[in-house]
Amino acid sequence: MPASAHFAIEDQIVINRYLIDGLYKGECNSVDSMKAYRQDKAAELMGAVGEYLETRLQTIAVTKFLMKFASDNTMAQQAMNNLIPRPADMRATGVASSPAAGQQGQGAQTTAPTQQNGYQNGSKQ
Repeated sequence: MPASAHFAIEDQIVINRYLIDGLYKGECNSVDSMKAYRQDKAAELMGAVGEYLETRLQTIAVTKFLMKFASDNTMAQQAMNNLIPRPADMRATGVASSPAAGQQGQGAQTTAPTQQNGYQNGSKQ
């Protein structure tokens, strides 16, 4: 049974977006590094939703789903191909200079999001 069998397409889209949040084109250069990034984000998500799960079986089911979803080679390749370029004004200064740039960056950042998560140039540091 595919990992996506239990979630509506809208939910899958939201999960996929979360799993690549903070990552821009060129920061992840292989399917393996994309999967590692997605798996780290899935672990974060599991920690956040754990308090809302009532039983051990629910926790196991969510964990299995997220790990399968985050580790899928095809989804990782598609995610890598669909990353957006980092806005030029954020890359140069680390600070969003326009409201549109600030929406994606959510304010000032002095280090690249991938460096915060231990990733540099698509590989774990």
